[in-house]
Amino acid sequence: MRNLIVSRSRRILRPLMNYQEFYEHIIDLPTYLEDLHLEESEQLIGIYENQPSKKDYCIVVTNFGLHFFEQEDWKHVKYEQFVKNSIAEDKEKADGLTLHLTSNKRINLTILGEQGKFRDSFEFLRFLNRTLSDIQK
Repeated sequence: MRNLIVSRSRRILRPLMNYQEFYEHIIDLPTYLEDLHLEESEQLIGIYENQPSKKDYCIVVTNFGLHFFEQEDWKHVKYEQFVKNSIAEDKEKADGLTLHLTSNKRINLTILGEQGKFRDSFEFLRFLNRTLSDIQK
């Protein structure tokens, strides 16, 4: 499963200007990751930064799920917890995603980047939906 997630992140997320891949070269990690704790055998794949070099609203992609910094703490959600994902609010604005979880909880992720008229949130949504599809097979 890890290889599928890495492959998806490379094809879909790596072209985004706000995304930095760390899967095979874990050097020069941002210092704000010092207080992020990964599970045993969990591997960092990449980081999406809404604001360069700031952990506020950044999204850490691993082989287990996503970590994101919110309200002074790191939160974690595993891919297996996703039921579905959607663009948050207005599709014209498209500045984030809503993750619908198996616990009936909803998590809003901020994704502010864009390339021309294309919003990064649509590509991040595609990555998550493809990953969810892979897990459900």
